[in-house]
Amino acid sequence: MRIGIAGYGRIVELMHNSLIRKVEGLELTAIYDVTEERRKHAEARGLQTYSNLDLFLSDALIDVVLIAAPTQYHYSIALKALQYGKHLIIEKPVAMNAQEAIEIQKKAIEMNRVVTLFHNRRFDPDFQFVQSILKSSEIGKVLFLERSHHMDGAGVEFGIQSYNPKWRIMDIKGGGVLLDWGVHLIDQLQQLNLGSVVSFTGSSYKMGWHQGDADDYVNSTIAFENGLLATIEIHSLSNVDKPSWTIVGERGSVVVYKDKAFVNIRGATSEMREIPRLSRFASEVIYTSFLLEIEGKGKCIVTLDEAIKTMHWIDQIRKNEVLMGEVSKWRV
Repeated sequence: MRIGIAGYGRIVELMHNSLIRKVEGLELTAIYDVTEERRKHAEARGLQTYSNLDLFLSDALIDVVLIAAPTQYHYSIALKALQYGKHLIIEKPVAMNAQEAIEIQKKAIEMNRVVTLFHNRRFDPDFQFVQSILKSSEIGKVLFLERSHHMDGAGVEFGIQSYNPKWRIMDIKGGGVLLDWGVHLIDQLQQLNLGSVVSFTGSSYKMGWHQGDADDYVNSTIAFENGLLATIEIHSLSNVDKPSWTIVGERGSVVVYKDKAFVNIRGATSEMREIPRLSRFASEVIYTSFLLEIEGKGKCIVTLDEAIKTMHWIDQIRKNEVLMGEVSKWRV
């Protein structure tokens, strides 16, 4: 299968280029990008480049399109690519909201095309460790779970300077921590199969730390039918070395960092455990399962149904958006 990439940015250089080279049966052939510098960058690597989306999508040598443009453009590029008969891999988030994601799904069904999402944080070592702890029942029935992500800055410096690195802090372009990291955290919680949700509350905040007009702090609380309570917190201007996971069970608790965890069983000495590093190619399975579904030999490990469910949670949080420093705006 031959793949073209719409949006040749940093995430492509950091993740996708290596994965595409590694996946058997997949060949990178073309790039669409609005920035001349990025097209020259791709041309230097022997790739066909396009500045016009329709010309790119009409290239008969492209079977699959990876959409890695800013979030604002995922929906429009996806619908057009599907109309041209392309299968899709979409960088997270799938779109700006659940309704856009649903319309992408409808179009994919109409065109009989396969679509998957790059929810690569399912394969992070700390998340894999949490999955193993919960499966082991080592700490007993889980009563409380907190998932946190603190970072110093919104990733503007990560962006392509010749395009507009500040899109990550611009609300209109899909910037902000909720669509950037909230998608990952919510997807992880859903993968843990914690039970049926009975109540869901959450808010996104625009604290105004000179980081554009997108949200920069998020918190949410989810109550499950089995009595478990889970919280999510995302902070984009914090140097605090806060655990990524805190899990409390009837027999003990676990505090998880990126590379280590502390297991505290009641009546026993706290035990520090190293979290094994995973291959940087662990998310390769997103690509390989996608190709298997195209060939009718399997199913995508990340589905549009899962992405839509995640976006419904995102939409619920965004209904309660607070603009700090001015009169609070509550969208109900």
